[in-house]
Amino acid sequence: YGIGLNNKNPVNINIEKGNVYFNPIILLGQSTELTIKGKIVDYFDILIEGSTDLRPLKALFKVDDIKGRASMQVYIYESRKNPEIAGEVDIDNASITLRKDIPSLNNLNAIVSFNENKVVIEKAYGTFSEGNIQMDGTVYLEKFAIKQLALSGKISQVRWIFAPRCWAYLNGQIYLSGSYNQPFLSGQVNIQNGVYTERFDWTKLALKSSSSKTVVTKDSWFNNLRFNLRVQTNNFFVNNNLATVNLNSDMVLKGSIPEPSLIGWI
Repeated sequence: YGIGLNNKNPVNINIEKGNVYFNPIILLGQSTELTIKGKIVDYFDILIEGSTDLRPLKALFKVDDIKGRASMQVYIYESRKNPEIAGEVDIDNASITLRKDIPSLNNLNAIVSFNENKVVIEKAYGTFSEGNIQMDGTVYLEKFAIKQLALSGKISQVRWIFAPRCWAYLNGQIYLSGSYNQPFLSGQVNIQNGVYTERFDWTKLALKSSSSKTVVTKDSWFNNLRFNLRVQTNNFFVNNNLATVNLNSDMVLKGSIPEPSLIGWI
């Protein structure tokens, strides 16, 4: 991930009969200074504290990119087969890119605490596509991998571009639950002050295969995402070769990205 670490002092690690003993090790790198001390015997007894660059966390959260800095104090304990983790990480002015075709979450500040198999996200807030986003909740781990999700978020005045000539501002409350491999997104989204000026092309519509589907990378996280979202629109302005009109609607968006369905009224 482009993070090189060097030891500040000579490393003193004792290995005896399969047990590992760390005298304090200080590691230095870009935006990083970590102290590691403790031992690994029949169980873990390791303390990690200091500040770190966030890029190595890409492996845990499986995102396209993550930047920023965090101060931390984390304790790893319990047996080698089932280690537990406790402590706290304070994230300062970070940015996260889930995918390259989705706007990044910027100016992210959060306090993340670890308690056995749980990661609790509290006081998380940042900016996303001109608007603001807040998030809290719990992520459940198994052997340091994400197993279950229980997150909630609030978006305010987020500008979302649906097509080159179609955009709107979004407000709403959303919830992300389920397992990591079978996530479920629910909640309510209000689309306000939207504009659609894309010209309706009957020829392209006729040539388009009715069997075509949204292309999503096989076995990707987004491909597995299911959703049930109530979507309401207010003051959505359409101006093209078909009509010039303001639209209000109340619909439910269900299914998945490859196979969405929409029911309701306009």
